[in-house]
Amino acid sequence: MLYLCLFFFGMHFVLYMAEHFKNRNTMLRSFMKVVVYNPLTNKAGNHLDAVIVKVVKRKELVIYRSFSTFLKRLSKPQGTIEETIVVFAARGFDDLENMLNERSRLFTARLVLILPDNDARLVKIGHELRPRFLTFIDNGIDQFGLVLENMVRIARLNEEISEARQNIVAQ
Repeated sequence: MLYLCLFFFGMHFVLYMAEHFKNRNTMLRSFMKVVVYNPLTNKAGNHLDAVIVKVVKRKELVIYRSFSTFLKRLSKPQGTIEETIVVFAARGFDDLENMLNERSRLFTARLVLILPDNDARLVKIGHELRPRFLTFIDNGIDQFGLVLENMVRIARLNEEISEARQNIVAQ
């Protein structure tokens, strides 16, 4: 009897949501964006860009060289549900401290942090940002490529699931 009640409640909820979205004439669609802050213009910075471009489609990618424009992008309100992967290549303590002061903007983002070296103080500050993955620019970019590839694959799957849900609701 309990299962029957739950079934009818679930069906009622699905029908309500379908009608709600139909009346709003608006569908929330999830999409993925990879937002990169890479101020490095040396060989390692170029290699990082190459790894990212190899994994991420151009329409899903935004690369910033300036911290101020990067921050503007993070605080830009989105009309849709955005699954954001942030790749942050810090030049040093200043970049990390600035990002630490703005960490509330990373609340829903998945952060990948790339540090200039494995200095203990840099690593400690980096961990305060709670990255999903932390590596170093001088060794670890290839592992970063594999991690980014997996993160993008999962985000694309979530995008497909969101689209399928919207199609079910629209019917």
